[in-house]
Amino acid sequence: MIVAQAKIFHEQLNLQHACDYSQGWLHKFKNRHGMSLHYVYGEKRGADSEAAAKYVNEFAQFVAKAKLSPEQVYNAGETALYWRCMPRKTLATESEEAPTGGKDSKGRVTVLGCSNAASTHWCKLMVIGKSVNPRAFKGVKSFPVIYRGNKKGWITTKLCLEWFERYFVHEARAHCNSVGLDPKCKIVLILDNCSAHSKAELLVKDNVVGLYLPPNCISLIQPCDQGILRSLKCKYRAAFMRHLLAAVNNGKHVSAFMKEVNLKDVIWTLAYAWDKVTPSTLKNG
Repeated sequence: MIVAQAKIFHEQLNLQHACDYSQGWLHKFKNRHGMSLHYVYGEKRGADSEAAAKYVNEFAQFVAKAKLSPEQVYNAGETALYWRCMPRKTLATESEEAPTGGKDSKGRVTVLGCSNAASTHWCKLMVIGKSVNPRAFKGVKSFPVIYRGNKKGWITTKLCLEWFERYFVHEARAHCNSVGLDPKCKIVLILDNCSAHSKAELLVKDNVVGLYLPPNCISLIQPCDQGILRSLKCKYRAAFMRHLLAAVNNGKHVSAFMKEVNLKDVIWTLAYAWDKVTPSTLKNG
């Protein structure tokens, strides 16, 4: 596009000297002007930056008025994980034909992650699959995550409310007590305004309250979307590929490994990956 536009300017300015606008010209042009390649994020483009800035100021005032410490402020967010998806790129020599692969796996779960602003408390992950009682869970009585299931594998208002009342309130309160805060101190949970989340007035229990971010601001100010959930997924993918490598080194074919991977393996790998997310990643988010 830059080269095409340069040629248009060349004609419009009636320049007499010849220029072929080669790749070398383009490379030097980008270096002169400090240009580099970036991905285009449509969600951020459509975000309401003014509303986001206004909310940040309002929230800062709310925190100061309520005298909240970073230990008392939590954020939760969901992400989809295609847990059996293989990389789409590979290395090959020039003499080899272009590699081909099978269809991408459609196995998907929704993962809800939650932590506090002090980066001292990782709440237990909630994983939502499409099966309520997967065969892989037979005989397993204890899990490193909270697992729930529904037909679409998405979070619902019922699951959101259950997670808040049965798990989050207890975990957050126990943590605040462990760091010496008042046993009845206020705790705030920040959520995005997804329609699948329960209404804010229902997210109130034992001085723990839920607050919603304004619409069209999630990509700008949702803490979990500022690299936290991405770090979780990257660490999951790295662990998954290490398991694949170990299986291949033991003589197992890739297709056989893919068939054997099940939801039980996924939730244990997710729990491991969540533990590996660093405090600096949480704090930066």
